Amino acid sequence: MMIGMEPSKEKKLLMRFLYDTGCQISELTSLRWKHLIELESGCGLAVLLGKGDKVRNVIIPAQTWTELMTMGNIASPNDPVFEGRGKRAISQTEIRRIIQAAAERAGINKNVSPHWLRHSHATHAANRNVPLPLIQSTLGHTNVATTSTYLHARPNDK
Repeated sequence: MMIGMEPSKEKKLLMRFLYDTGCQISELTSLRWKHLIELESGCGLAVLLGKGDKVRNVIIPAQTWTELMTMGNIASPNDPVFEGRGKRAISQTEIRRIIQAAAERAGINKNVSPHWLRHSHATHAANRNVPLPLIQSTLGHTNVATTSTYLHARPNDK
């Protein structure tokens, strides 16, 4: 809902990427075009550098992948996927502003952050019965207990 109400195509794509991949804000700001790989399925793969210099691969759904490739058709491999000013990577501060503004437009009166999209990614995956170890792997957690803290109350929870 919040993402769909964003009028800017680029900002909408940025938010959808955060949600679809469950990546962290620092992973997004360090993402370069050379870190994206096209898969035969029509989806993409992002090679992310996470906390502690851990590398992990996450799937980018086909629709998001197609929009990314349209946006990046003139980019060089070392260019940031999401640019801010002067061809530099978008800042974490700007990403937070984009997400908070989108939340306000959607009538969400909470302090919404990029990490909120990561939690939503995990919770919605669990609601679709994605196995917990797969969610753990997607988020890059070494301990499943950490992943469990991302799963917010679901309708079937007692």
